Amino acid sequence: METESILLAKTAYGENTQRLLFLCARSGFFAAFKKSSKRLSGKAQPDLFDTATVLFEDGQKNKVLFLKSYDTKVRREKISKQYQRFEIACRLARLIIKNGAYLEDALQTFRLTEVALDAFNNLNAPPPFIYLKFLYLLLRQEGFPVRQSWRKNLPQRNAEILAPILQLPTEDLYEHSISHGQELILDLEKWARSETSLQIPS
Repeated sequence: METESILLAKTAYGENTQRLLFLCARSGFFAAFKKSSKRLSGKAQPDLFDTATVLFEDGQKNKVLFLKSYDTKVRREKISKQYQRFEIACRLARLIIKNGAYLEDALQTFRLTEVALDAFNNLNAPPPFIYLKFLYLLLRQEGFPVRQSWRKNLPQRNAEILAPILQLPTEDLYEHSISHGQELILDLEKWARSETSLQIPS
């Protein structure tokens, strides 16, 4: 099976194996394994937040997927250059991992995630605003009444702060206070925990 995917997480699994978590444009969220000693065909080894064309093969005795080839299409190495940027991007990845099996539109989630990760890789884009915008759009995509319920009931000051965050490219938002974005994130996450089935990372 060959597919375009985003690498969301990788962890050690035993002594010589990595467990890789992917968001696939075609089939959504899934896990695969890579032997640490095995060289992959392709141009590069897997790195966090890559978009890559990947090829999998089934394990011989079970349905576990193993990574056979990995062809990097987009490498987002700048995300790890700043701690806050990396931390919030990982929070976004955990959000997808927690909910990936239940999200209805795999392709739209993939596209939304690519846009957000590209913004994280742009050092001019404030990370809290990227995450806030992603979470809002994901909730809306999944059919939750985030506009009608949460946004409509915001205090006027917060509603005025939110509007350009949702409307403008994130790299144009540096004149906005980062603390305002963090305040809105906490409020939106609180609403999502109480009013939706989405699992929000703690």
